[in-house]
Amino acid sequence: MAIQAMSTTQTVQVQQINNKENSRQNDSVGNLMEDIFMQTKESRYMRQKEAYQKRMTFFSSRPGLTKALRVTNQILTYTMFFLYPLLLIWLLLFEKESLFAAVVVPLDAFIILSVVRYLVNRKRPYEYFQTPSAVSKATSGKSFPSRHVFSAFVIATTFLAVGPQPVAGYVLLFAGTIIGAIRVLLGVHYVSDVIAGAFFGILAGVAGYLLLI
Repeated sequence: MAIQAMSTTQTVQVQQINNKENSRQNDSVGNLMEDIFMQTKESRYMRQKEAYQKRMTFFSSRPGLTKALRVTNQILTYTMFFLYPLLLIWLLLFEKESLFAAVVVPLDAFIILSVVRYLVNRKRPYEYFQTPSAVSKATSGKSFPSRHVFSAFVIATTFLAVGPQPVAGYVLLFAGTIIGAIRVLLGVHYVSDVIAGAFFGILAGVAGYLLLI
């Protein structure tokens, strides 16, 4: 009985030793995987930062091109916000039954998007990469989604849904695409910010007008 008890004790001790060894090995593997992940993440960040810096250097060294893009962005943006009130006036005069939807859909979507931007609060590229953008920009966070692009696409969708000439909506969709591209090129937004802004703008417009018209 004593021999059997000693044998059982030794077996338990061996199992404990093996368990500890396995635990150490698992910890080592886990630490190795974590190190690889961190190195990969750091390497990806450095590549992205280098690409961003090169792009900002390219535009910063070409002030004429940068100014042309900035002015184009402003003209297209102001045009959007000028045409939208004109559409509302036209609806008030000729199609009052669509006026409510044309006001409520963009307004509600704009408020929801603003809340999402506030909650996500994604850093701007120039913050994340600690590199000045090609244009002076002091905005902190609230990068995702792009509200400029969202506004352009929800307005374009409004023209398509209730405007007198659908072709105007297609032109505005193209203008919104240009706005998004410029904001990425000049370093104030990520590509994903722009894509998300366009997607939510179209989604809000389509869903809203299907419900209200």
